[in-house]
Amino acid sequence: RIVIDPDVPDRDLFVFDTRDLAPGTGLPQPVATLSGVGPLLYGLAVSAGGDVFITQTDARNAENGEDGENLPFLENRMFLNQIGRASCTSGGCSLLPRIELEPLPLSQPADGFQLATPYGVAISGDGATVVATAMGTSRVFTLDAATGSVRDILDLHHGVADHFGQQIPKGVALRSDAQGAPLMAYVLNTLENTVSVIDVRDPDNLVSLAKIPVGSDPTPAAVRRGRIAMNNAFASSTGTFSC
Repeated sequence: RIVIDPDVPDRDLFVFDTRDLAPGTGLPQPVATLSGVGPLLYGLAVSAGGDVFITQTDARNAENGEDGENLPFLENRMFLNQIGRASCTSGGCSLLPRIELEPLPLSQPADGFQLATPYGVAISGDGATVVATAMGTSRVFTLDAATGSVRDILDLHHGVADHFGQQIPKGVALRSDAQGAPLMAYVLNTLENTVSVIDVRDPDNLVSLAKIPVGSDPTPAAVRRGRIAMNNAFASSTGTFSC
């Protein structure tokens, strides 16, 4: 069977002292490292209190056997979509349980609740709300930072059929108010050449306010369509992973 090799180094999170990053000082050594966060890591956000949130996917290779004899048992759930967590203090970092963004197999997420390929991530100034993008399903969502529960999901295509799943959002920037509560999120839709402006004052009710064009992409249309097809998770029957 396919198993995890314990002899392969697994250092996922590196912590540096920013005072060691001055120009001309050379490459500093990390003050802490952490293993076991996850295999496919994308974005990272850190609260003022040292809570770390990492967008990631976990390929279910170990669930399948040699020659694929157990492939039907994967139920077309090739990846798990997750948020990795850690707590970092002056004494180092400790790993916390992962947040599962969808029901574990063999259960399937309901239509409209898939969060394929979590990518960009930000945390509010008060450390209470996480805002992240689901690149493969062209969605943005909020999490309760304390419990890990999903609070709301917003489709970035706004229900326009010919734009369904074509945004492929990656980066997200979050603005908080003077008290640290979430105020406004800005999401880069990489294959639509837009930035979505989202009202996140109520994390349980996300509201899309506008889309801002961000220039002309010279990528040929056929290549763009290919990139969308490669990244769009709606091509899978469960809507949970893309090619």
